Amino acid sequence: MPLLDVSLPLGSVPQEKKPTLITGLAEAVLDAMGLPASDFFRGATWVHLHEISPENSGTGSGAGEPHFTATVTALSGFLDAARNEALGARLSALILDSAGLDASKSALVWTIVQEIPEGSWAIGGGLTRRANIDAFIAEAEAQARVG
Repeated sequence: MPLLDVSLPLGSVPQEKKPTLITGLAEAVLDAMGLPASDFFRGATWVHLHEISPENSGTGSGAGEPHFTATVTALSGFLDAARNEALGARLSALILDSAGLDASKSALVWTIVQEIPEGSWAIGGGLTRRANIDAFIAEAEAQARVG
């Protein structure tokens, strides 16, 4: 149910690092939201990497350094300020590491969290409701106890 859109400079992350980056980003969002890392929730966490060519990116003062944005879209009620801050730090670290940049470049990564009110997000033609997600969480926790 969470959606993560990451914009990054074209070629900044080597192709062979992208699968690990995608998995790490998904795990970070699931952890921040307090959702189980079950097959169901992993499969319902979508990550899109959007590569932007240098001529299509810059700042108001010119091209500047390459920069990254991570936009997390989630159903409201799962994240708060503390979780958002921890999520921002974790996403920044994952993105910088994948791009071969050190933590001193953390200001080049912006994380934006968008919360969608219940009743405003449909999947497969039906509205996504907190009660449904809570049922999926309970099911995943029950399966983890059995398995």
